[in-house]
Amino acid sequence: TPIKSSAASDVYKRQELLRRKIIMFEELPKDPMLLLSVINTKLRDYYPNLDLLCEELQIDSETLKKRLAEIDYEYDPEQNRFI
Repeated sequence: TPIKSSAASDVYKRQELLRRKIIMFEELPKDPMLLLSVINTKLRDYYPNLDLLCEELQIDSETLKKRLAEIDYEYDPEQNRFI
């Protein structure tokens, strides 16, 4: 039936999205300046806040904040970016 087909399609789309997110997490740069650029771009283009980005990419927000604090950047929720 169309409902089952649609449900199967939704499951496939969610699995594909999850697979892409896992790949994105594994590909995050180790260099803090590059990481800053990637995270701020993702926040600007895809995520309304840091918590959602971290949840979907399975990143610990405190670890990310500490890593970027090492280069003197902190998250500004009003601007939704690290500054």
